[in-house]
Amino acid sequence: MLLCPVIQILGLVIALLAFTLVLIARKKKRLNSRFLLFWVLFWSVFIVFDLYPSIAASFSPGFTLELSAYVWVAGSALTVFVLVFALFSFLFDLNQKVTTLIREQAVLNGKLQMARAGGNRNNKKKRVAIIIPAHDEENSISSVLERIPPLDQLEKKIFVIDDGSEDSTAKIAEQNGVEVIRHPVTLGVGGALKTGYLLAKEWDADVIAQFDADGEHDPMELPNLLEPVLKGEVDMVLGSRFMNGDVPLSTIRKMGIRFYTWLVNKLTRYKLTDITIGYRVFKRDILDKVMFPSEKHWAIAMALLASRNGVKIKEVPIRSTIRKTGKSQFHEIMTFIFYHVSAIKQIIDVYL
Repeated sequence: MLLCPVIQILGLVIALLAFTLVLIARKKKRLNSRFLLFWVLFWSVFIVFDLYPSIAASFSPGFTLELSAYVWVAGSALTVFVLVFALFSFLFDLNQKVTTLIREQAVLNGKLQMARAGGNRNNKKKRVAIIIPAHDEENSISSVLERIPPLDQLEKKIFVIDDGSEDSTAKIAEQNGVEVIRHPVTLGVGGALKTGYLLAKEWDADVIAQFDADGEHDPMELPNLLEPVLKGEVDMVLGSRFMNGDVPLSTIRKMGIRFYTWLVNKLTRYKLTDITIGYRVFKRDILDKVMFPSEKHWAIAMALLASRNGVKIKEVPIRSTIRKTGKSQFHEIMTFIFYHVSAIKQIIDVYL
């Protein structure tokens, strides 16, 4: 039958192609030695069975050339799956490298800005770096900056991290006399925060504070979050929208926050009420212990890392208002859905 030689030739072509792709992946260091050994053995066995079906028949009398066609289909499907996985791994690595370059350039720009500004440290005052991630917040950034209290007992520096905004966010922030560091493309809230953290470290801050640029967090409440950290009572303070009882969020969002807070409490020794809050203050000394890997969603990973490294956390009640302008990161249904995928990823990143 003509079918048998065709199957053999097709199987041999697929095997040789698979060998080539595997060797290319290995040469480009996208495949470790274990995977290389596995796939070499896998396809070597199938080439032998393809060219010499009698060998396979000696192990299994029911093995025929026609049956080998189904084996080739299964093997090919498995190979395609692995190669697609390897492709996504390659793209992920590439994205990580680009992200690293963007952050390194942003931090370098920030260091140059601080060098031009000059000024010596006042050793009598502790330094607090205020990190404000912002993306298309031109309607709210000015009012947020204007509401930051003087904090006369501290030496403060405000870093607005403009995360690829397409509006006038950066220009308005600069007009308010703060340090503005721009990402040329949007990395995500986590990415903007990490850039801010590194700048705070370069500035030699003693304490790092952060809150959103959308106006949902009241900067006037910052002294309440700073106090327990400055007194040495705890390492980190989180604002809690739930301790005051009235939370101006949708029912679905409140359910999600309560669920992930419950989950984090089960995974850690904490008894928190609002794990996803972006309003928080912590000692610079613990930064390396809580530096999360994600460029997007980050709060769950930070809490898990804090617990693993013995970080003491306290919550204080804060007021939260409804965003009046702009769009929340959860305004798109896909972003809302993928948050749950991200939450699982954050847990895996910490524990595996």
